[in-house]
Order: sequence, then structure tokens, then C-alpha cells
Amino acid sequence: MIQVSKSADEWSGCPAGTLQGLARQLHQRRRRARLQRCAAVASCACLAAVIGAWTLGRFDSQPLPQANPATAALPGVESFPKKLTCRDVDTYGERYLAGKLPAEFEERFRLHLERCPGCKHRIEKLRTRTTALPSAMPGLLVSDLDTSRSH
Repeated sequence: MIQVSKSADEWSGCPAGTLQGLARQLHQRRRRARLQRCAAVASCACLAAVIGAWTLGRFDSQPLPQANPATAALPGVESFPKKLTCRDVDTYGERYLAGKLPAEFEERFRLHLERCPGCKHRIEKLRTRTTALPSAMPGLLVSDLDTSRSH
């Protein structure tokens, strides 16, 4: 059984270096905990990067049909990107709906829409706006309308 002394005279000093040793141990524990937190954050960041890369890559995993190099080299013929992105869908969406894209590019465009629900939704919204255009203006694209200026 441990006896607790009530007298202050009975206390003795710590051996030399004991408090320094305890402080060193505390410092090492705190340092180890800090390193573990940093490693956990770094692991989460790496995992998020891998998941993001996998998510972006799965939409492009299926090879797309190649454009006809003979038509791409002709002067006056617009060259279309070989790898279709969501930004390209925004750029060429109206021409796709109007049927004004080359067959090879239109096929890549259609394949992208099958794999990308966001682009499919944007094209459907564009389709509803396009069908709302007056039929008296055939060939008019939505981008041709400038509603910001008053005539």
C-alpha cells in the first residue's frame, strides 16, 4: 500500500534529467501524432485524386472512331477534335442537333452523349430551346439570336 505523506518536508527532488526525459517523451508523442495526422490527410488527398482520375477516365475508356484524315486536310473544312470533351459538346451542340456535323464527328458526339449524363441533359435542354424557334427561320441556330441587344 502506498502511503501519502501530508508533510511538505518529506518530499524529495527528482533525480537529475527526469523532467527533461518526460518533456522529451511528451514532445515525441506530440510529434508522432502530428505526423500521423499529416499522413492521414495526405492519404485522403491521394485517394481523392485517384478516384477523380478514375471517374474522369472511365468516360474516355472506350476508343472513339477516328476522323477521316482526307477530309481533315481539305482547306475550308473545319477540323474537329479527336478526343471529344464536355466543352466540345457545348461548342458543337447546336450543329449536332441541326445535323450539320460530319458523320465521323457526329458518331463520336453521340457516343459521348451515351456515356456522359451531364452532356446528355444539356443537349436535351438545348433541343427544347431549339424546337421553340419559329419554323419560319430554318437553319437558324440559338447562338445566332442575340437577346441582349434591342433593335
